Amino acid sequence: MRESRQIAEFNLDAVVTSFGGVATTTFIDFLRQKIVTNCPGNSDLYKHTAQPPVSNNPYFRAIYIFGDPTLATISLFNRNFHQHHSQIMQANFGQTSFIHEAQTLDAYLQQGDDRFNFRRHFDLWRNSDCWYPRLILRYEVLWDRLDEIANFLSIPASTFADFPPQQARGSAIDDLPAKTQTALYNLYGSDQAYLASQPDFQILPGKRLRYFTDLRFFPQSHSHLRSIPKSLFRNLKNRR
Repeated sequence: MRESRQIAEFNLDAVVTSFGGVATTTFIDFLRQKIVTNCPGNSDLYKHTAQPPVSNNPYFRAIYIFGDPTLATISLFNRNFHQHHSQIMQANFGQTSFIHEAQTLDAYLQQGDDRFNFRRHFDLWRNSDCWYPRLILRYEVLWDRLDEIANFLSIPASTFADFPPQQARGSAIDDLPAKTQTALYNLYGSDQAYLASQPDFQILPGKRLRYFTDLRFFPQSHSHLRSIPKSLFRNLKNRR
């Protein structure tokens, strides 16, 4: 796995991250019209980063969206994102056994090898040390918890008044042949049960860490962070 975390740009209010296939792009597309957040197209690499980034912004927040890994897998193949997404998710852990673009869902499942790292990704986001608050959120309840999400981000609940309504998922397991369903459960059944046992909505408070503790993930940036003038903190506080 990569030994360093990303360092979030100072002006970012929040990042939204997921293991994929859980409407992350839709959520970021809307949210970035209201606050400064990461790129929905993942050009800044935050959308699927394996660990909470380091931030020197005292108001920074992070949201992690997760869901059913079987449905996420179907979604990725249905949208022909399986190759690119396997590259992103494996790069987090120094792996190179990517899914080929021409490979079908059935052919992938027959190999019996998880190349998306869903559970590993979730566990790192939930368990990593982090000094700022994180919201761990199940995709299926996102639309029911918009007021609480707004409160977590310290923005008015009215911010989500025009949030797009929930659409029916195009990744229904029941639409697949019985053989494909069985193969999906054989590969991801234990991960599905594990993630189903997690809270739907969980705010993890930030831990008070020593300054150098977080920077052990990116020590080469220490001199850069120390060069940030304290006036920037005051300016950020004033604009809030």
